Amino acid sequence: MPELRSKVYREIEHHAGNAMSKAEIEIILKLESGIIDKVERAQECYNRGFLKSKATLRASIFSLANQGSPQAQELAAKFLSEVELENMMHGQSK
Repeated sequence: MPELRSKVYREIEHHAGNAMSKAEIEIILKLESGIIDKVERAQECYNRGFLKSKATLRASIFSLANQGSPQAQELAAKFLSEVELENMMHGQSK
């Protein structure tokens, strides 16, 4: 299994956090097509970067919802429902 340099893993996580697709990141970093899916650590870095960004964005939305923004409240309610459904599908409690 191929192994990448530490700097590449950090860059994968960084770009994933900016909502770049795996294919886009592979082009930017001049990596073999499909390598992110082939290397477990690269996939973990991609997922971590994407999820950290998602968490930061959701935190901002919840903050705005708590301040009374109707649009943010609607999104926050949608997120809560999605997570509740996901947890039920996987047999996990709230």
